[in-house]
Amino acid sequence: MYKAFLKLFNVTILTAAGCAWFWAIGWVIFLLAVTIVQPRNLDQPTDAIIVLTGGQNRVNTGLDLLQAEKAHLLFISGVDERVTIEQLVRLWKPKFDYVPCCIALGHDASNTEGNARESSEWVRRQDIQSIRLV
Repeated sequence: MYKAFLKLFNVTILTAAGCAWFWAIGWVIFLLAVTIVQPRNLDQPTDAIIVLTGGQNRVNTGLDLLQAEKAHLLFISGVDERVTIEQLVRLWKPKFDYVPCCIALGHDASNTEGNARESSEWVRRQDIQSIRLV
């Protein structure tokens, strides 16, 4: 009985160690990929800019990119229902005289998965081929 327990314990430890080893290798590969991969061309315009709410200054960055004509459409996902495009623009630049055209707000997302679904649906409806994700 003791030998069977010891054998099971050893197999469990070896399995856990193997899983940890593979996880560590995967993590290193992920870190290398993240540091090596670069956007193709930051100056090349895309069909649309998509901003996923939840991060600091993402909306401002999206509006900056729209103003710099990096795309002609801007979609901001996960915006509270009470927030309007005009309010977002005023927060971006308080003395801005006009609201840029072609901004759409998504009000259905409440988490990252919802942002992805909402953005994907918007991209399909607009027949967009290239995006810049903020």
